[in-house]
Amino acid sequence: MNVQPYVDLLTANAPTLQQAVVAPPGVQSLGVVSTDEILTVFSGVLGDRVYQMSLPQYPTYPNLVYQLVSSDPQVVDGYHVTHTDTLHLYVRDTTIDGLDTAVATVQAAIEASAWSIEVQDMMYDFDDEQNVYVAVIEITFVVSALPSQSLPAAIVYPVGTNADPSPFGNLVRQLERQSFAVVIISNSASIESLRREIQGALLGKQVHETQIQYQQGIPLDGGGGLMLWQEVYSDSLYIEQI
Repeated sequence: MNVQPYVDLLTANAPTLQQAVVAPPGVQSLGVVSTDEILTVFSGVLGDRVYQMSLPQYPTYPNLVYQLVSSDPQVVDGYHVTHTDTLHLYVRDTTIDGLDTAVATVQAAIEASAWSIEVQDMMYDFDDEQNVYVAVIEITFVVSALPSQSLPAAIVYPVGTNADPSPFGNLVRQLERQSFAVVIISNSASIESLRREIQGALLGKQVHETQIQYQQGIPLDGGGGLMLWQEVYSDSLYIEQI
């Protein structure tokens, strides 16, 4: 089933969408959160003393080290929709008061970030090796499974087909119903207005023999501040014996 015509309708008639794409089949390898993205979130934080995996040999305090803990795809109907990376942030300073200030600075950067980041857990400890105080902050970093992270976005994919017995009394020509899904991904509370805009872009449009019809919609668990909603539509076309 070719869903590109429905993507084209969304691109042409749903201006709020930053992108509408055909979902690639299966779970695509997106890679984990890149160093550049993390450094963008924490740009200017702690004097740019932000490191991946480990500290330099002679660190200056306060500083931050981040490590990837897990990287998990969210798959809907066999299609990769979003991706969640869980990271541990290690914030260190020589005094507990300094650590409190450093942690507050990191938390402010997270809250101000345009990325979908959530703090899941935090604990304080003492780093005997460095002889400094350390706060371990667990965060989840959620991105859409798209080459561009511009939101809101719509991912379109086929759901299935079915048909009733042929009204022509033979098996030469039959009307096949095709269902397709539109998964809306947004980082704001605008899902309802996006749903209406997408419905306006698709309802009644004619790609094949009949007009596109709405079937159902359900919310999906996005996580990390992302909001997801799945809409299912149907279209029909005649299939014929060759």
